[in-house]
Amino acid sequence: MRFQAINLTDADKIFMRGINVSTETLSKGYAMCLDTATAGFLGARMTKPATANLALFVGINAETLSVQVNDTFDCQVYGAATYGRIIQDTTAAGSVASGGILIPSNADWNLLLSGATAVGAVGMVVAMTAGATATNTSAATGKAVWLRAM
Repeated sequence: MRFQAINLTDADKIFMRGINVSTETLSKGYAMCLDTATAGFLGARMTKPATANLALFVGINAETLSVQVNDTFDCQVYGAATYGRIIQDTTAAGSVASGGILIPSNADWNLLLSGATAVGAVGMVVAMTAGATATNTSAATGKAVWLRAM
């Protein structure tokens, strides 16, 4: 793990080093889950969210450049990020608003509204800006989120 150096003008952030074991190139802001397909380096092997690993959400890709298959990258696991990819799933109730709890979307790289609306509900990712500008066919990129995935 890499902790951001003390910076009085920026919120604390924590990053984890990962290995892209998906079959696709990663872009900044992609939601990442731990890979369960292969034993070994379980804490570092990261891939696309899927039914089998949705509960293993670990953070979002923080790299500016594309991350090729089997390359290592920084994954932000804690703190404010201004590069989240929020999708408005038309099957979810309501639109993504500031304070909405987000979860990784099955079979794609985005975050979507969880449907958890109880007062005091705590999520690993919380929207800091609205994300309803996208539909389930495209993600609203560059959205602010708060991560607590560690």
